[in-house]
Amino acid sequence: METTRKWGVAVNELLDVRDLTVAFQSKDKSKSLIPALDSVTFTIKRGETLGLVGESGCGKTLSSLAVMGLLPESARVQSGQLVFDGEDLLALKAAEHNKVRGVRIGMIFQDPMTSLSPYYTIGNQLMEGMRYHLAMTKRQAKERGIELLRRVGIPEPERVFTDYPAQLSGGMRQRVMIAIAISCEPDLLIADEPTTALDVTTQAQILELLGDLQREKGMSLVLISHDLGVIAEMCQRVVVMYAGQVIEQAESKALFASPTHPYTRALLAATPRLSSKQERFYSIPGSVPAPTEWGTGCRFRSRCEQATDTCGEMPPLSRMDGQRYVRCWYAPDLQSTLPKEVRA
Repeated sequence: METTRKWGVAVNELLDVRDLTVAFQSKDKSKSLIPALDSVTFTIKRGETLGLVGESGCGKTLSSLAVMGLLPESARVQSGQLVFDGEDLLALKAAEHNKVRGVRIGMIFQDPMTSLSPYYTIGNQLMEGMRYHLAMTKRQAKERGIELLRRVGIPEPERVFTDYPAQLSGGMRQRVMIAIAISCEPDLLIADEPTTALDVTTQAQILELLGDLQREKGMSLVLISHDLGVIAEMCQRVVVMYAGQVIEQAESKALFASPTHPYTRALLAATPRLSSKQERFYSIPGSVPAPTEWGTGCRFRSRCEQATDTCGEMPPLSRMDGQRYVRCWYAPDLQSTLPKEVRA
């Protein structure tokens, strides 16, 4: 029988996001709360790679910022738990959270040019976390910083250590962000679009580097990406988000072999394929609704070809066979059409 830790978290689960609900306070006189995340629930196992996918504005980055404790000042966590290695991060005081953020949980932010300060050298920004969290001397932090730059594939690390971000290419800055994120050897690394705006060759190098680091350190990896090909190659499990909700999650192989939710199917259908003979690529009609337009029913119904009157009510996130969860009233019917070998 599998033993459990505090909060009932299984030993092999590093992070358990439970019913996380976040809203933003409006800037008008009403000071009303605008929803942003709605009962987001998923787990991350030790040593696994979990993919978060969905269009822009679906809540992927906001979920990761909540885990990091870096939500904007106007954000309000209304309910839920973020149980990391047996402790609820939302229950920690600021000083206690600082001992987790950057040490046990690292994050590679989406845009390294805006995430790195233009006023400080690469070395200063790399040493800061190690000196604060690991109580290293300046000399120790410098030696480790240069070694980290060398480890992430940066040539002439001693020179780059004294450079400023503007002196580096986009790929080099991204490697610096990775070095900073892993400098304290975190148990969990969150990579938010780590290959955005990089050329194909650099993308492949960055992804290979992340895979190598994960295997060496045994850390868990959350990969946020719009590139479904990257997710299919890198991740063991996938969480699909839409309009602030988790609408499907399953093992990667099963999800890509035969997606269940209409939105997941549409995402995969919209993926360009070199072998396609179609003159025009498929695109999902409409756009992700703004939080003020969510309403009470299924949030994908205005774009779904299979929507009926039943979809006017919010469907629950229901467990199918094995490890597949789907938020759709017609999930059982859709699931029954899947071959047994890909039901998960």
